[in-house]
Amino acid sequence: IYKDLAGGDIVKAVKAKTPNSNFLGYVRDIHAAHCGGDIFFFPSFCENQGIAILEAASCSRPIIVRDIPAYEGWLKDGVNCLKASDLSQFEKCLKTLIEDEALREKLGENARLMAQKHCLNNVGVELKNAYESVLGVLD
Repeated sequence: IYKDLAGGDIVKAVKAKTPNSNFLGYVRDIHAAHCGGDIFFFPSFCENQGIAILEAASCSRPIIVRDIPAYEGWLKDGVNCLKASDLSQFEKCLKTLIEDEALREKLGENARLMAQKHCLNNVGVELKNAYESVLGVLD
């Protein structure tokens, strides 16, 4: 599916009608979209600090992500998300969360707390401190 981005393979896949997925396209009210689901499943192979993950986390959604280096340090398996490396592990994570309401609630609440640490105000303070630190060195 991902072999030819320019050729439109991803566009074809997104437009395809499948019984087990639904691609919404642009959603104006992202909070309502996330609150309409029970679990946020994000199996991306390559990411930085994905805003979609933070949006889902801010809505207290339990998160399942691929176990990749980009998530080290801020997404903690079994604490604020579940991580998987292959299809069988993803299936196990999904089944676990579907069957374990207490775990869904725990991961969702911890995800929300993690997202709060990454809010714009906190990030702004960190950036301000970094700039002031660099400027202090230059004085």
